[in-house]
Amino acid sequence: MPISSYSDDELLSALRQDDEKAFAELFERYWKQVHTVTYAWVLSMDATQEIVKNVFISLWEQRATLSTSHLPSYFNAEIKNSAVKYMDSQLTNGQRLDYCKKFIARHTYVAKVNELRKKLAF
Repeated sequence: MPISSYSDDELLSALRQDDEKAFAELFERYWKQVHTVTYAWVLSMDATQEIVKNVFISLWEQRATLSTSHLPSYFNAEIKNSAVKYMDSQLTNGQRLDYCKKFIARHTYVAKVNELRKKLAF
């Protein structure tokens, strides 16, 4: 059976056994999604590429102890943590407020963001 027909669970199991082909397949399956979500957070192509690279490096480095069974959740948590670290390192306090305003305006489809907008009166 070709590796491309493996389920995510099967790929994760193979990855935990140091299977580089399983890692390559997971990369092919998820890199676009990880890239898209990351760019939505950081709004910088250079930062996006760096974060995507680091997310997949982290996946490989943590393969033996990885406790997730749902890769999209794992990737979303990694992206969020990396994006927040990036934004924090790049922005002064005044820039953070401006960035937050832009970010909130861009993501009006998120219910919690809409609630936050009302509270902060943006």
